Amino acid sequence: MSSSSLRLVATVVFTLFASVLAFETFAAKGPQPTICNRACWGARDTSCSSTISTLNRAIIHHTAGSEFATTGLESSKNYMRNNQNYHMDTRGFCDVGYHFMVDKFGNIFEARKNSMAGLPRGAHDGNNFNSFGFTLMGWFHPDKPGGANQPTAVMISALFDVIAWRMPSEWSPYGSGTYNGVTVGFLDGHRKVKATACPGDGIHGPYIGSNYNGGLARNGVYERKNPPIAPSALQATAVSKTQINLSWTDNSVVETGFKIERATASAGPWSQIATVGANVKTYSSTSLTMDTTYYYRVRAYGALGDSAYSNVANATTLGPGPTITSHPQTQTKDSGQNVTFQVTATGTGTLIYQWRKNGVNLVNGGRFSGVATATLIISALEATDVGAYTVRITDTAGAVTSAEAQLYLNAIVIFQDTFDSNLNGWTAFQSPATALTISSTNHTAVANSKSAQLSSSYDKMYRDFTPEIEGRARATFWMYDNMGGQTRWFGEVRSYAGAGYNSGALLQLCAIGRYGVGFGTGTGSLANEVVDSTKYQGRVVAGDNKGWFNLNATRTAGWHKFEIERNGTTVYFYVDGVLARTITSATYSPWDSVTIGSYGPFTHTAVTGNAWFDDIKLEYFNAPTILTQPAGLTRIAGANATFTVNATNNVEGYQWRFEGSNITGATNSSYTRSSVQASHEGAYSVVVRNRAGTVTSVNAALVVNVPPQITAQPEEGSVRTGNTAVYEVAASGTEPLSYQWFFNGANINGATESQLNLPNVTTNDGGSYSVRVTNVAGTVTSAVVTLSILPPQVLEMEAVQLTDGNLKFTLGGDSESEYFIQTSSNLVDWITITNIILTNSSAEFSAGVSNHPALFYRVYQEDID
Repeated sequence: MSSSSLRLVATVVFTLFASVLAFETFAAKGPQPTICNRACWGARDTSCSSTISTLNRAIIHHTAGSEFATTGLESSKNYMRNNQNYHMDTRGFCDVGYHFMVDKFGNIFEARKNSMAGLPRGAHDGNNFNSFGFTLMGWFHPDKPGGANQPTAVMISALFDVIAWRMPSEWSPYGSGTYNGVTVGFLDGHRKVKATACPGDGIHGPYIGSNYNGGLARNGVYERKNPPIAPSALQATAVSKTQINLSWTDNSVVETGFKIERATASAGPWSQIATVGANVKTYSSTSLTMDTTYYYRVRAYGALGDSAYSNVANATTLGPGPTITSHPQTQTKDSGQNVTFQVTATGTGTLIYQWRKNGVNLVNGGRFSGVATATLIISALEATDVGAYTVRITDTAGAVTSAEAQLYLNAIVIFQDTFDSNLNGWTAFQSPATALTISSTNHTAVANSKSAQLSSSYDKMYRDFTPEIEGRARATFWMYDNMGGQTRWFGEVRSYAGAGYNSGALLQLCAIGRYGVGFGTGTGSLANEVVDSTKYQGRVVAGDNKGWFNLNATRTAGWHKFEIERNGTTVYFYVDGVLARTITSATYSPWDSVTIGSYGPFTHTAVTGNAWFDDIKLEYFNAPTILTQPAGLTRIAGANATFTVNATNNVEGYQWRFEGSNITGATNSSYTRSSVQASHEGAYSVVVRNRAGTVTSVNAALVVNVPPQITAQPEEGSVRTGNTAVYEVAASGTEPLSYQWFFNGANINGATESQLNLPNVTTNDGGSYSVRVTNVAGTVTSAVVTLSILPPQVLEMEAVQLTDGNLKFTLGGDSESEYFIQTSSNLVDWITITNIILTNSSAEFSAGVSNHPALFYRVYQEDID
């Protein structure tokens, strides 16, 4: 608990002979903005007399109240009067503590008396001995209930105007010095002088900052006293045979615009070719001559004159451009392979290369290298690399872009069996189905020495594979047709409700090969299919178009390559690389097993005859697809947070990330962050991978609401009758925090801030005080403290005239309190000559005196901040 504001003011007058102190007036000023003086807003008259001898600091404040809601000039005038009443009647100041105040409409008000013409000492920064306080009306810190105010452009401009006018002409806003033992800028925020949030993060960060030689506020004030600051980092870039684009850094704050000059030689002569408005940082110089070098410079201009020039920048317009003699070529590669694209070109001077994918410039890093050379290398190919690649080549005369080279990805092999040793992994269908045998008499050219032989229509075998094949996929069967008596031999891919052959209901089956018997009745577009014994056949079990059907491929003796390719609900049937039939509206279901052979257990009478199978291969094409993205979560500190992703297309792994960095061990489809804390807030994502590539989820935000905690309890204390008692509590936790103060266990109406002010206390205010702090995550109540009310303290001052010309005073009052001693020769104009802090309820001090008709002294106690 602290007590502050106005104390009992005691005036003790002595008719003595003493010397009188004098103060100088402030230095010359620059142009004066429109200011509503004290008469304009109806200020109360005051008798403040403390002055400062020098003015070399401008301290920026905010009022941290509701005045940002003012509706215009008259509304702001009313606030000024209320603010003066608060400072004088509640805070105990002799006048408004600040020197100037600015509202959101850009109206400037003279706050403290004589601020426009003199050097009154303010009550605004805790020291006040060589500073003026300039204050924005509003609350620009996040602790404002409902969110911080945002300063208007006219408000900021008016603030800069009044600081530039009021501070001495020789004063500079740049630099810093020691102020009451700490380093403070010559233009700075209140928080740099003492421990406070003022003027709020919305003002200090964007406009003031900690760089004493920069910041929007310092630059803005400087330019209102000086010509604009010169632009810098001028760059010139040729974009065509007739156009050069300019860009520069705008270092000025209040420029009217920029003047652009051009020359055809570095030393000139220069001619002004254009002007652009304030804050513009680019310009296109057009109608130029091909293959010509132009030089440019830029300067800012404003009401106080022109800035210095920027650096000189030059560029040469483009010419005919290089010639490509060999373009990059289209390629198809397996996943994981390296890819090289190459271009050959001739041109003038040094050739500059820029490789692009789908029209977007590539950069070196990760799996890409050589993006600025004639050779582009992609390491460890992934599905995401598929696309159109070009290269733009530039020389001193111009630029040209190559033809597109497409990059395709071969499918990812799940398994491949050439039967060169045995039938491991294959299982005969249920009885009476029989197994195929290994044959050494027939094999494909791509296999080594053996194949799987079918000799009876009972021969049929299956093989399961894990995981199931999702998305776009392909099954390849090499089969040998000896044009003999076997009427049925084919390869199949199957989908069951479970995981593998015969596990639950059959959901889908696709077959390809030879089916030389009646088709039966189909559905959809297959209803009228009739077997053609000169063709090969295919089958789909489920969907709008199902049944056996003929392929557009004529039977011939020998080995043939049969392929079934699925893409969504469309199934393609290929024979020897040629599309032989397309079936649409087929039921989609992931493949989980493959079969080879004939009719198997469903043949009542075995049919003899040979066929051979070789080089069976299952593949998929797609990188993973995320079906359900991880969702953002809000948790109270200490709870668990679980993120989940649902992905398809042959997922082989997961890696969760926090703020873009991998989380060790987080490699499942869900990730749980246990006992979350504020440090765990941020963006969570997951990378899903298979051998065709990766896909990264959206960011899911974790918000952690931290229950309130009291970091500084209210303090016990005592206050004398008539003074102000102040209780403060400091709390942490998720914003916004709300407060409710209690007196003897009951709510104090309207006491909903972190600070409780009890002005003009009486004995009825003595008792127990506490505060409850609440946020979205919980509530905490402070310790209960007791306020004791003391009787009024008599302030005493005695003086003794000494023979050596010194005057000795004895002062009695409150211990640990600060008192100010003033002197006057006419009881009207008072000057503070010293201040004293009592340590044991009394103190002594001496003042030199000399012959003088009359000199008066008084003492008062005032909270000056």
